[in-house]
Amino acid sequence: MKQENNFTFDELNHQYLLNGIRLPSVTQILQAEGITDYSYADDSDREFGQAGHKMTELWDKGVLDIKTVSEPLIPFFEGYKKFLKDFKVKIILEWIEKPTYSLIWKYGVKPDRVAKVNGKLTVYEIKFSTSLPPGTKIQTVAQKIAIEEQTGLKIKQRMAIQLLPNSYKLEFHNKLSDERIWLSAVILNQFKKENKLWKP
Repeated sequence: MKQENNFTFDELNHQYLLNGIRLPSVTQILQAEGITDYSYADDSDREFGQAGHKMTELWDKGVLDIKTVSEPLIPFFEGYKKFLKDFKVKIILEWIEKPTYSLIWKYGVKPDRVAKVNGKLTVYEIKFSTSLPPGTKIQTVAQKIAIEEQTGLKIKQRMAIQLLPNSYKLEFHNKLSDERIWLSAVILNQFKKENKLWKP
């Protein structure tokens, strides 16, 4: 008889638990292995990004009250709407900011969106930063692996959307080596954890 796994996500502490065991997040693994570095971001950058993500989340769920959006975010909101229209994006509602995990590779992740983009099943990250960090492409492949494992779906496309005032910039992630880089980071991270060289 197949045993069901108990997976939970602690939103307050941003912790993923699988059968009572804490899983490292994709961001933690990427930072621990030197693939990403968010130390340059100050509190105002983080707050702006968090507010922007909430804005796009509520919009995609159809419950955004535009009067609650702060003035500096409005041009970025227009850029996001332009992207949705230009690429005929059809959001899969149940996967908006949905925490998930890989049982095989033992990590947790919360993809921004899974959607049909110009008819292709796509996982995409929404960024409000002034540039797209190189680690973003590794982030989306980690999401792809977990989503495919949990759903049996086949993600056809990975991408990041850098929102700009009244516009956007796209970065398509299509290198096959991205997956090898991610899994190498996971294996190295697990080795360090097992040998008490790092704790998630």
